[in-house]
Amino acid sequence: MEKHRQWNNKVNIRVMILFVLIAVVITSICACGWLDSTSWKEEVLLHDGSKIIVKRWQKQMRNLGQKSLIEEQSISFKLPGQNKKITWKDGPTKDIRSANFHLIAMHIKDNVPYIIATAYGCLSYNKWDRPNPPYVIFKFDGNEWQRIPLPDLPLEFVNVNLIINSTGHEEQNAARQGVVYAEDIKELNKSLVQKEYKSIARTPLVGVGCEGMIYDGSGWRGVDYSKMKVSYKRCIELCKKMLSNMKYCPCDKYFSKDSLGE
Repeated sequence: MEKHRQWNNKVNIRVMILFVLIAVVITSICACGWLDSTSWKEEVLLHDGSKIIVKRWQKQMRNLGQKSLIEEQSISFKLPGQNKKITWKDGPTKDIRSANFHLIAMHIKDNVPYIIATAYGCLSYNKWDRPNPPYVIFKFDGNEWQRIPLPDLPLEFVNVNLIINSTGHEEQNAARQGVVYAEDIKELNKSLVQKEYKSIARTPLVGVGCEGMIYDGSGWRGVDYSKMKVSYKRCIELCKKMLSNMKYCPCDKYFSKDSLGE
Protein backbone atom coordinates (compact mmCIF):
# COMPACT_ATOMS: atom_id res chain seq x y z
CA MET A 1 0.00 0.00 0.00
CA GLU A 2 2.82 2.35 0.95
CA LYS A 3 4.68 1.54 -2.27
CA HIS A 4 1.52 2.22 -4.26
CA ARG A 5 1.12 5.63 -2.55
CA GLN A 6 4.75 6.50 -3.26
CA TRP A 7 4.31 5.51 -6.88
CA ASN A 8 1.21 7.74 -7.17
CA ASN A 9 3.12 10.64 -5.64
CA LYS A 10 5.91 10.21 -8.18
CA VAL A 11 3.40 10.15 -11.03
CA ASN A 12 1.70 13.29 -9.70
CA ILE A 13 5.05 15.09 -9.44
CA ARG A 14 5.91 14.10 -13.01
CA VAL A 15 2.54 15.32 -14.26
CA MET A 16 3.03 18.64 -12.46
CA ILE A 17 6.51 19.01 -13.94
CA LEU A 18 5.08 18.26 -17.38
CA PHE A 19 2.43 20.97 -16.99
CA VAL A 20 5.07 23.46 -15.85
CA LEU A 21 7.22 22.63 -18.89
CA ILE A 22 4.23 23.04 -21.20
CA ALA A 23 3.47 26.43 -19.64
CA VAL A 24 7.09 27.51 -20.08
CA VAL A 25 7.09 26.41 -23.73
CA ILE A 26 3.82 28.25 -24.46
CA THR A 27 5.15 31.39 -22.77
CA SER A 28 8.35 31.16 -24.81
CA ILE A 29 6.40 30.69 -28.02
CA CYS A 30 4.33 33.79 -27.30
CA ALA A 31 7.42 35.79 -26.38
CA CYS A 32 9.11 34.77 -29.63
CA GLY A 33 6.05 35.78 -31.63
CA TRP A 34 4.77 32.42 -32.79
CA LEU A 35 1.35 33.27 -31.36
CA ASP A 36 1.84 36.99 -31.83
CA SER A 37 -1.04 39.44 -31.64
CA THR A 38 -1.01 42.89 -30.10
CA SER A 39 -3.61 45.54 -29.37
CA TRP A 40 -3.36 49.14 -28.24
CA LYS A 41 -5.29 52.42 -28.33
CA GLU A 42 -4.48 55.60 -30.21
CA GLU A 43 -5.72 59.14 -29.72
CA VAL A 44 -6.57 60.32 -33.23
CA LEU A 45 -6.45 64.04 -34.05
CA LEU A 46 -9.24 64.80 -36.53
CA HIS A 47 -9.31 67.58 -39.13
CA ASP A 48 -11.43 69.89 -36.96
CA GLY A 49 -9.13 69.64 -33.94
CA SER A 50 -11.30 67.17 -32.05
CA LYS A 51 -9.92 63.82 -30.92
CA ILE A 52 -11.22 60.27 -30.82
CA ILE A 53 -9.84 57.10 -29.24
CA VAL A 54 -9.48 54.10 -31.56
CA LYS A 55 -8.42 50.56 -30.75
CA ARG A 56 -5.97 48.83 -33.06
CA TRP A 57 -5.20 45.13 -33.20
CA GLN A 58 -2.78 43.20 -35.34
CA LYS A 59 -1.32 39.76 -35.73
CA GLN A 60 2.09 39.26 -37.25
CA MET A 61 3.34 36.40 -39.39
CA ARG A 62 6.54 34.88 -38.02
CA ASN A 63 9.25 32.76 -39.55
CA LEU A 64 11.49 30.91 -37.08
CA GLY A 65 11.01 33.65 -34.51
CA GLN A 66 12.01 36.46 -36.87
CA LYS A 67 9.84 39.53 -37.39
CA SER A 68 7.83 39.30 -40.56
CA LEU A 69 4.70 40.73 -42.14
CA ILE A 70 1.42 41.80 -40.63
CA GLU A 71 -1.02 38.98 -41.32
CA GLU A 72 -4.23 40.53 -39.98
CA GLN A 73 -5.22 43.87 -38.50
CA SER A 74 -8.23 45.89 -37.45
CA ILE A 75 -9.20 49.30 -36.16
CA SER A 76 -12.33 49.84 -34.04
CA PHE A 77 -14.01 52.97 -32.71
CA LYS A 78 -17.31 54.61 -31.82
CA LEU A 79 -18.51 57.78 -33.47
CA PRO A 80 -18.94 60.75 -31.10
CA GLY A 81 -22.28 60.51 -29.30
CA GLN A 82 -23.00 57.00 -30.57
CA ASN A 83 -22.70 53.57 -28.95
CA LYS A 84 -22.35 51.49 -32.10
CA LYS A 85 -18.84 50.10 -32.58
CA ILE A 86 -17.47 50.35 -36.11
CA THR A 87 -14.65 48.05 -37.18
CA TRP A 88 -12.46 48.04 -40.28
CA LYS A 89 -10.60 44.77 -40.93
CA ASP A 90 -7.76 43.70 -43.18
CA GLY A 91 -6.25 40.27 -43.68
CA PRO A 92 -4.90 37.66 -46.10
CA THR A 93 -6.71 36.92 -49.34
CA LYS A 94 -6.31 34.30 -52.06
CA ASP A 95 -3.88 36.46 -54.01
CA ILE A 96 -2.00 38.00 -51.04
CA ARG A 97 -1.12 35.95 -47.97
CA SER A 98 -0.62 38.89 -45.66
CA ALA A 99 -2.47 42.08 -44.81
CA ASN A 100 -3.11 44.33 -47.80
CA PHE A 101 -2.58 47.76 -46.24
CA HIS A 102 -0.56 50.20 -44.18
CA LEU A 103 -3.04 52.26 -42.16
CA ILE A 104 -2.07 55.94 -42.18
CA ALA A 105 -5.15 57.99 -41.27
CA MET A 106 -8.74 57.96 -40.10
CA HIS A 107 -11.02 60.96 -40.43
CA ILE A 108 -14.68 61.75 -39.77
CA LYS A 109 -17.00 64.27 -41.43
CA ASP A 110 -20.75 64.54 -40.78
CA ASN A 111 -20.51 61.36 -38.70
CA VAL A 112 -19.14 59.46 -41.70
CA PRO A 113 -15.75 57.79 -41.07
CA TYR A 114 -13.03 57.38 -43.68
CA ILE A 115 -9.93 55.16 -43.65
CA ILE A 116 -6.85 56.16 -45.64
CA ALA A 117 -4.26 53.46 -46.29
CA THR A 118 -1.35 52.68 -48.59
CA ALA A 119 -0.61 49.35 -50.20
CA TYR A 120 1.34 46.85 -48.12
CA GLY A 121 4.04 45.88 -50.61
CA CYS A 122 4.21 45.50 -54.40
CA LEU A 123 1.64 42.73 -54.70
CA SER A 124 -0.93 44.82 -52.90
CA TYR A 125 0.01 47.92 -54.91
CA ASN A 126 -0.70 46.04 -58.13
CA LYS A 127 -3.85 44.43 -56.78
CA TRP A 128 -5.29 47.80 -55.78
CA ASP A 129 -4.72 49.34 -59.22
CA ARG A 130 -1.35 51.07 -58.71
CA PRO A 131 -2.74 54.36 -57.34
CA ASN A 132 -0.70 57.58 -57.40
CA PRO A 133 -0.90 59.24 -54.92
CA PRO A 134 -0.57 55.77 -53.44
CA TYR A 135 -3.71 55.75 -51.29
CA VAL A 136 -6.49 53.22 -51.02
CA ILE A 137 -9.44 54.95 -49.37
CA PHE A 138 -12.51 53.50 -47.69
CA LYS A 139 -15.74 55.20 -46.64
CA PHE A 140 -18.24 53.66 -44.22
CA ASP A 141 -21.76 53.80 -45.67
CA GLY A 142 -23.51 52.85 -42.45
CA ASN A 143 -23.30 49.12 -43.08
CA GLU A 144 -19.97 48.35 -44.71
CA TRP A 145 -16.77 49.90 -45.98
CA GLN A 146 -16.69 50.95 -49.63
CA ARG A 147 -13.64 51.95 -51.60
CA ILE A 148 -13.78 55.48 -53.01
CA PRO A 149 -11.47 57.45 -55.34
CA LEU A 150 -9.19 60.15 -53.94
CA PRO A 151 -11.25 63.05 -55.39
CA ASP A 152 -14.18 61.90 -53.22
CA LEU A 153 -12.13 62.29 -50.04
CA PRO A 154 -13.05 65.60 -48.34
CA LEU A 155 -10.36 68.23 -48.89
CA GLU A 156 -10.33 69.08 -45.18
CA PHE A 157 -8.58 65.78 -44.50
CA VAL A 158 -4.90 66.66 -44.55
CA ASN A 159 -3.11 65.22 -41.54
CA VAL A 160 -1.76 61.70 -41.15
CA ASN A 161 -2.92 60.66 -37.68
CA LEU A 162 -2.28 56.94 -37.11
CA ILE A 163 0.95 55.12 -36.23
CA ILE A 164 2.24 53.99 -39.62
CA ASN A 165 5.15 51.75 -38.66
CA SER A 166 3.22 49.51 -36.27
CA THR A 167 5.64 46.58 -36.09
CA GLY A 168 8.73 46.00 -33.97
CA HIS A 169 9.56 48.44 -31.17
CA GLU A 170 6.71 50.82 -32.05
CA GLU A 171 4.19 48.02 -31.69
CA GLN A 172 5.63 46.85 -28.37
CA ASN A 173 5.85 50.38 -26.97
CA ALA A 174 2.29 51.15 -28.02
CA ALA A 175 0.99 48.02 -26.31
CA ARG A 176 2.85 48.90 -23.09
CA GLN A 177 1.72 52.51 -23.18
CA GLY A 178 -1.98 51.66 -23.33
CA VAL A 179 -3.05 54.84 -25.12
CA VAL A 180 -0.68 56.52 -27.58
CA TYR A 181 -1.52 60.22 -27.63
CA ALA A 182 -1.78 62.35 -30.76
CA GLU A 183 1.45 64.25 -30.05
CA ASP A 184 3.35 60.96 -29.69
CA ILE A 185 1.88 59.61 -32.94
CA LYS A 186 3.11 62.70 -34.76
CA GLU A 187 6.56 62.25 -33.23
CA LEU A 188 6.70 58.55 -34.17
CA ASN A 189 5.82 59.29 -37.80
CA LYS A 190 8.44 62.06 -38.13
CA SER A 191 11.15 59.59 -39.11
CA LEU A 192 9.26 58.55 -42.27
CA VAL A 193 10.60 60.45 -45.28
CA GLN A 194 8.03 59.50 -47.93
CA LYS A 195 5.86 62.46 -48.95
CA GLU A 196 2.68 60.39 -48.82
CA TYR A 197 3.26 59.93 -45.08
CA LYS A 198 3.85 63.62 -44.28
CA SER A 199 0.34 64.69 -45.23
CA ILE A 200 -2.38 63.42 -47.53
CA ALA A 201 -1.18 64.24 -51.05
CA ARG A 202 -3.67 65.23 -53.74
CA THR A 203 -1.48 65.16 -56.85
CA PRO A 204 0.73 62.36 -58.28
CA LEU A 205 4.07 61.89 -56.54
CA VAL A 206 7.45 61.22 -58.13
CA GLY A 207 9.05 57.87 -57.32
CA VAL A 208 5.82 56.10 -56.40
CA GLY A 209 5.29 52.59 -57.72
CA CYS A 210 7.01 49.27 -58.23
CA GLU A 211 7.33 46.48 -60.79
CA GLY A 212 4.13 45.79 -62.69
CA MET A 213 2.51 42.44 -61.87
CA ILE A 214 -0.78 40.73 -62.59
CA TYR A 215 -2.47 37.86 -60.74
CA ASP A 216 -3.35 34.87 -62.93
CA GLY A 217 -5.29 32.76 -60.43
CA SER A 218 -2.31 30.84 -59.09
CA GLY A 219 0.42 33.44 -58.76
CA TRP A 220 1.77 36.78 -59.91
CA ARG A 221 3.36 37.46 -63.32
CA GLY A 222 5.42 40.42 -64.43
CA VAL A 223 3.70 42.79 -66.85
CA ASP A 224 4.43 46.09 -68.59
CA TYR A 225 1.40 48.20 -67.74
CA SER A 226 2.42 50.96 -70.13
CA LYS A 227 1.79 48.53 -73.01
CA MET A 228 -1.48 47.30 -71.54
CA LYS A 229 -2.85 50.82 -71.30
CA VAL A 230 -2.17 51.86 -74.89
CA SER A 231 -5.67 50.81 -75.91
CA TYR A 232 -8.41 48.44 -74.84
CA LYS A 233 -7.73 46.22 -77.86
CA ARG A 234 -4.01 45.99 -77.08
CA CYS A 235 -4.78 45.25 -73.44
CA ILE A 236 -7.05 42.32 -74.37
CA GLU A 237 -4.39 40.93 -76.73
CA LEU A 238 -1.78 40.94 -73.96
CA CYS A 239 -4.19 39.33 -71.50
CA LYS A 240 -4.88 36.49 -73.94
CA LYS A 241 -1.15 35.85 -74.25
CA MET A 242 -0.46 35.90 -70.51
CA LEU A 243 -3.55 34.50 -68.84
CA SER A 244 -5.26 31.13 -69.05
CA ASN A 245 -8.38 32.60 -67.42
CA MET A 246 -9.60 35.94 -68.76
CA LYS A 247 -11.53 36.70 -65.59
CA TYR A 248 -8.24 38.00 -64.18
CA CYS A 249 -7.74 40.38 -67.10
CA PRO A 250 -7.87 43.98 -65.79
CA CYS A 251 -8.71 45.70 -69.09
CA ASP A 252 -12.35 46.47 -68.30
CA LYS A 253 -11.25 48.02 -65.03
CA TYR A 254 -8.43 50.06 -66.57
CA PHE A 255 -10.59 51.50 -69.32
CA SER A 256 -13.59 52.16 -67.10
CA LYS A 257 -14.56 55.70 -66.17
CA ASP A 258 -14.57 54.54 -62.55
CA SER A 259 -10.95 53.36 -62.58
CA LEU A 260 -9.25 54.14 -59.25
CA GLY A 261 -5.68 53.52 -60.32
CA GLU A 262 -3.01 55.17 -62.44
